[in-house]
Amino acid sequence: ASEVEMYDLSTNRRFLKRTKLPSHINGSDFVIGNRVLLFSRDLSIVEYGDNATRKLLATAREKMAMIIMPTSYKQIGNLVNQVELKDLNVTNIKSFSMQKILKLDRATSVLGLVS
Repeated sequence: ASEVEMYDLSTNRRFLKRTKLPSHINGSDFVIGNRVLLFSRDLSIVEYGDNATRKLLATAREKMAMIIMPTSYKQIGNLVNQVELKDLNVTNIKSFSMQKILKLDRATSVLGLVS
């Protein structure tokens, strides 16, 4: 069972004593850069509290990008499923235009999955 505990670094005092995570939150949600709603507080994860936590969650910080061409848009659901079957978490999906980025003559849009 995953647990959470928080300290206020400015006062060096415990802010939340160790308690079980609510069912809607997984331990894997605590990745630097993520936002977590915990006990009605919107928290931004900016750093781990100690080296043990950093080592435990370091693999979750790895990122990848996948570019899906427009011809494969109908298969996006299957592609996301395949990524998740490899124990990767899809945390951010963005759609962007390659025309704007590469200054192409014709419009080519792509969907990028970032995990």
